[in-house]
Amino acid sequence: MKTIKKLVTLLICIASLNTFAQEVIIENDNVTGVYWPFSRPSIGQTFTATANGKITKIQIVSNSATTTTLTIYNGISRTDPVLSTQSVNLTNTYTDNSNYSYTTIVLDTPVPIVNGNRYRFEFGISSLINDDQGNYPSGDMYSGGSTVANSDLAFKVVQQLTIPKVISIERLTPLTEGTTASTVTFRVTFNDPVGNVDITDFTLNTTTGGSINSVSAVSTSVYDVEVTGMTTVGSIGLDIKGVNGAAGSNNIISLANSLALATTAPTINETYIKTTNPVAYEYFAIATFSYATSPGFALLL
Repeated sequence: MKTIKKLVTLLICIASLNTFAQEVIIENDNVTGVYWPFSRPSIGQTFTATANGKITKIQIVSNSATTTTLTIYNGISRTDPVLSTQSVNLTNTYTDNSNYSYTTIVLDTPVPIVNGNRYRFEFGISSLINDDQGNYPSGDMYSGGSTVANSDLAFKVVQQLTIPKVISIERLTPLTEGTTASTVTFRVTFNDPVGNVDITDFTLNTTTGGSINSVSAVSTSVYDVEVTGMTTVGSIGLDIKGVNGAAGSNNIISLANSLALATTAPTINETYIKTTNPVAYEYFAIATFSYATSPGFALLL
């Protein structure tokens, strides 16, 4: 069993790239100077995702300057599907246990990972610095395809979190834009499972009256919102408070990482137009009968 003297450090930081993005660092920042100077075809590490998101960088400590291949697997085995592979250049960043730094590898394409799932990254070299006391509790070090007992690489996996956002607000019942109904239903779809969704999170943009009657979960990422009481000719749309300039605030959060809902507008935002009620007409049938009384004469009834 591994001796755990330092648990995983979870760092949340906010980085600005046009919009704010949040990152998590999954790491084992422990160096004991043990590495593998003998010939091994590869060395790697498994780790457990702590949130939904995408891996953007991997950082390791190398004892040599070399060019090699980085492979990321969707699981802990080499037989699991490959999520990413790319050529990388490593530099010698290790002097001793107190003097080292990390080489940062930026992935050519960010790799999606799911909270709670385990993954493996592997380099086609053996000269990476590791921790021979096994301080990372949620994964293992591999060398030459085999687990190395009580050891982990010194590593950092930088993961950009998935920020929940509304993708679409679409007409559901009826599907057509124009309607004479006094009750309609909108379908709201999010990019990720979300919670705390209820009537108080929504507001109407209406010139036809109406009120939000109910919110029903189709799934944790799809919700149906029923609006009743539309009485006059006009338009009606559904907004989420605090999103796309709508007044108020909502309590919607990601179920994967508890991040608040983004304020960006949905890609699809449909509305209804209430038209006049159909006019009811009453039709009367008029029958004409003829009754012959004598030649040349007819009686109309």
